Amino acid sequence: MDPRALAREAAAGAIVAGMTELSFTTLDRALLREAADRVVDLRPEQGGKDTLFRSVLMARLDTLRRLALADEIEPGRWQLQPELEPTLRALGERGDIIKAMNRALTGHGLDRAETPFALHDDVLETPVIGRVVDKGFVDELADRMH
Repeated sequence: MDPRALAREAAAGAIVAGMTELSFTTLDRALLREAADRVVDLRPEQGGKDTLFRSVLMARLDTLRRLALADEIEPGRWQLQPELEPTLRALGERGDIIKAMNRALTGHGLDRAETPFALHDDVLETPVIGRVVDKGFVDELADRMH
C-alpha cells in the first residue's frame, strides 16, 4: 500500500478515535479555534466546513455535552464551557495514571488493586495500606511522579 495512503488512513483513525476520547484532543483545539466567545457555529448554512469534518466535530460536541462541557444552544450552535480544556487535560492525566498503575500491577503478577483507586481530591475514610510496586512520572518536565 502507498505510504501516503497509510498515513491518511492512520490520521483518519486518530481523528475518529478522538471523537469520544476523555482527554484534550486536536478536535477540541479545532473547536476552541472556531469558537467566538466560546460559541461554535456548525450550522450547514454557515458553510466553510467540509461535511465530514463538520460531522466529526458534531460527534465530539456530543461527547462534550455528555461530560457537561458543551451545551447546544440552538441546532448547530454550541456553547463551550470555560473549564473545557483543564477538565479534559485532568481526565487525560487520570487515564494515563490508571493505565500506568494497571501495567505495574500486571507486571508484578497482580490482577488488580484490592481496593478501589483514590484519585485527585478523593477524601479517604480509611488509611491506604499496601506496598509500592512501581513508580513513574506523570510529567517528566515538572518532575511529578505517581
